[in-house]
Amino acid sequence: MKTTTLIASLAFAAISPASPEPGAPGIVTGGYTLHEWGTFTSVSGSDGKLLPGVHLEEEPLPRFVYSHEGMEPGAVRDNRWVRPIAGVTVRLETPVIYFYTDKPFEARVDVKFNGGAISQWYPQRSGGEAPPTVRTILTKGLDEPAPESNRLDFAAGYHGSITWGVKVEPANDDAMGRVFRGGETQSWIFPRHTDSALVTNKEGETEKYLFYRGVGNFQPPVVFTSADTGQVSVRNTGAAAVPGILAFELDNKSSARWSLTRGLAPGGSASFELGSRAFAKDWRKSVYAEAVQMLVSAGLYRKEADAMIQTWWPSYFERAGFRVFWVVPRETADAILPLTVTPAPQHTVRVMVGRTEILSPVFEKVLVESFADAQRNPWRGDRFAPAFAARVSALTKSTAQTLPPSVPAPVPPATR
Repeated sequence: MKTTTLIASLAFAAISPASPEPGAPGIVTGGYTLHEWGTFTSVSGSDGKLLPGVHLEEEPLPRFVYSHEGMEPGAVRDNRWVRPIAGVTVRLETPVIYFYTDKPFEARVDVKFNGGAISQWYPQRSGGEAPPTVRTILTKGLDEPAPESNRLDFAAGYHGSITWGVKVEPANDDAMGRVFRGGETQSWIFPRHTDSALVTNKEGETEKYLFYRGVGNFQPPVVFTSADTGQVSVRNTGAAAVPGILAFELDNKSSARWSLTRGLAPGGSASFELGSRAFAKDWRKSVYAEAVQMLVSAGLYRKEADAMIQTWWPSYFERAGFRVFWVVPRETADAILPLTVTPAPQHTVRVMVGRTEILSPVFEKVLVESFADAQRNPWRGDRFAPAFAARVSALTKSTAQTLPPSVPAPVPPATR
């Protein structure tokens, strides 16, 4: 990777968790530690603009997870939610909040989402946002126009929130039996593999973490652009350093190449030269180790880093394409997702990972050709199909505007 401004590797390596893992020497007695991890998922066109249409989820959730009406697990039909949603440029995926303590206590947890809605959660919340109901949609059916009163357009701005009131207590030998309820998915079970405490709400629902997901529209502090040469550039437009960046590309033969950068300073820029690297067939353990190290260096305990990578492994690393994973600066995470916990923890670590799918000019040309034939379009069932359609629409409109009057404009491809 070639860069104009990079933080020294030693600075990145020196970052360590705010407190030792439970059971290790030096654990705080009497207070508690709070850790959180999650993902900001987005799709970037080659011009660096985030694309709307990333509202669909990839990793299934158990049926017992709570949600706003029309956004329940599995409530997706024909690449859209039952609830009409528009303007989603960032999907907030699987933040989980862990507590570490040596004694029980009562806690109130408040999370706000500046720029989005907290759409799914567990255990049941005690308060939070209340978008309009969608009963008319559910009764009329998916093929009929949805009332505008039910529409959530995140391009217009939205500020969500959620509140939990829970009892926090150290996990004993019976912890796994207390959280088991049946119907859990793999992506739900992996985050349990930590030494975290149990959390129980007033309804008696117990888990090893507080869980939520969301959809929104906001501009992250990094901008990625892609050139015809295959080079991808990144600019840090924020006021804080990006602690780590992992660029990853998987081809259609399940071979991969990648590059890890130790940090990008405020105002800094860099470019990824993966084109000079050969694709490797035996890459999984190396990528796993580097991804875990990036998360641990950002502050997570090792078991938390393992849980995050294993939860998202199929989506992160088994899907063909070029994507960049970057550690969201703590200042950015706190501004987008303000977190207030009473009583306050003695130590707090929040590690959000930005996952940005990068569309190259070459891939965009493939998309334009593919979307021209709606029936044979191989991307029509893809999770990012709505975002791909938005990019195709922008490209075809741009092409039509630059054509001479004597040349017919191309017919916009059919989109779903």
